[in-house]
Amino acid sequence: MKTDEKVRALAAIELADALIIDFNNPSSALKGIGGETMEKLLVYLKITERSQRRRSRKLSKAANDVVAEDPESDASE
Repeated sequence: MKTDEKVRALAAIELADALIIDFNNPSSALKGIGGETMEKLLVYLKITERSQRRRSRKLSKAANDVVAEDPESDASE
């Protein structure tokens, strides 16, 4: 994931978290936001989190594959 994408994803998660907290506050003005809009925000949050986990696993697997390669195999050629 590019740095800009990472920053945007983290900002989106932060925004969604803030909206959820405000939505759950009984004295909040966000009560008029509506359940449907809130559901969309929650879905967006889940998609973003899932995407980040998937990319993190791919990077971790790629790093493990590089480490797992035998460095002596090149020396014997």
